[in-house]
Amino acid sequence: MTKPHVTDFLIELEHEAAVLRGSVAEADFNQVIPSRPDLTLVDLVATLVGTYRFIIQVLHNENTAAPIPSEPTTPRIAEDQLLQTFDDVLADLIGALKARPADSPAWNWAPVAKTVAFWHRRALTETALSRWDAQMAIGATEPFRPRLACDIIAEALEAYLPAGRRRNAGDQATHGLVQLFAQDADETFFVRLHARAEDEACGRISVLSNIDSDSQLQARAAGSASDLALALWGRLPFGITDAVGDDDLLQSLRVQ
Repeated sequence: MTKPHVTDFLIELEHEAAVLRGSVAEADFNQVIPSRPDLTLVDLVATLVGTYRFIIQVLHNENTAAPIPSEPTTPRIAEDQLLQTFDDVLADLIGALKARPADSPAWNWAPVAKTVAFWHRRALTETALSRWDAQMAIGATEPFRPRLACDIIAEALEAYLPAGRRRNAGDQATHGLVQLFAQDADETFFVRLHARAEDEACGRISVLSNIDSDSQLQARAAGSASDLALALWGRLPFGITDAVGDDDLLQSLRVQ
């Protein structure tokens, strides 16, 4: 499947942000989010604002040096300023993303190319997941569109999991070959988890474009691209998909 162009990421970002905002605006800001029970809607929006500000900070630095701090921080936002703050910071983010060519240098924490393009997808993924969380709080969730869902899956497999940001990262016993099949997008992802060596913090992960005919799968999950994305990012259980094989292996693909 063809990956979206950068302009598509920005269009999707604006769409997902608008749906998120609408969902929050019609809800009790102190509503607890079922998919993230440690957060209220206020917390969710504040966390997203912190992520946006962090991305803006990275984009303002036109080299690949790590920022300080090197992770987003969550600001305190008064309820009566919540939506206006979100609007303002979102506008700043979109402006910052548009101001730099996608292939220009920019730091990131993942074992991938250090370019602005990373942050287009990172901003979109975080916004889309937050949109789904906000809709969960008001009981009106909508699945991700298939192409968007595949990009959300790809970010988990290409950036988060290889960087060690996964559950069971230190488990030496969890290794094998997994297939994820996004049926509505006709997209297949093969992932091999390697056993952790004694000198490694976590086992390595390889994303494969294809496998040999004699390769043996240890686990497989098939379903809509949206359900697979939500399972990988810890919003839904893999049981929502047609999952077979080693469940521990599937659980090891879930982002922290």
